[in-house]
Amino acid sequence: MDKLLTVVIPSYNVEKFLNQTLDSFVCDEAVMKKFEVIVVDDGSKDNCGIRNAVGKYFKVVDGDDWVNTADFVKLVEDLEKTESEYVFTNYYEYYDDVNRQKAVDFPQFKDGTEYDFADVANKVYIPMHALVIKTSVLKDNNIVIDEKCFYVDVEYVMFPVPFVNKVTFFDLHVYMYRLALSTQSVSILGFQKHINDHLRVTFHMFDFYRDYISSDKADSAKADYMRTCIADLIITQSAIYSS
Repeated sequence: MDKLLTVVIPSYNVEKFLNQTLDSFVCDEAVMKKFEVIVVDDGSKDNCGIRNAVGKYFKVVDGDDWVNTADFVKLVEDLEKTESEYVFTNYYEYYDDVNRQKAVDFPQFKDGTEYDFADVANKVYIPMHALVIKTSVLKDNNIVIDEKCFYVDVEYVMFPVPFVNKVTFFDLHVYMYRLALSTQSVSILGFQKHINDHLRVTFHMFDFYRDYISSDKADSAKADYMRTCIADLIITQSAIYSS
């Protein structure tokens, strides 16, 4: 692979934000040569990006979000120092309605330190916004994300778990996660509109978990982590039905 990182940007219905997203990746030319950005139609989500990725690592940035350019540059440079299957960082939540950002930090982990997966999994759940995945994990294990479906971020987080042994943390704030837009699929209105997609992903997660725990390679720490992923989906499902 001739790049350190592939960034995939799902772009469906986010035209008004896409320029900001893409501009946030503009940096020193020498650094830009180390990563690629692939913009895809949201219907194909990550699969198109996975098939075409040439980066050593793989990250998804939604088309209505963006990156903190300074820390993104540091992340690209830091990826040269690790071989972990998972890499994660801090990130920001940006509240669009009040123009305010809040840091989401992982203070229990040391910068640049590699951990066994179990030592991370029993402390935190790593959301998509914090996560970078080794591309070979996705390609070599034929990991496929649901297409033409919302709420597949949790699949992106969970499906590689059986193949993750090491996790490295970098004390950076890379991802800028935009919240408080009524048009977002993660708003209550969005959940209600796309409830069938949410159910579809939830059932696929159950199937994946059931198959994993019945295999001879099942690991208790990884199984517990998957249950956390599924529990988060169920809590959201309850919020949809009660709203």
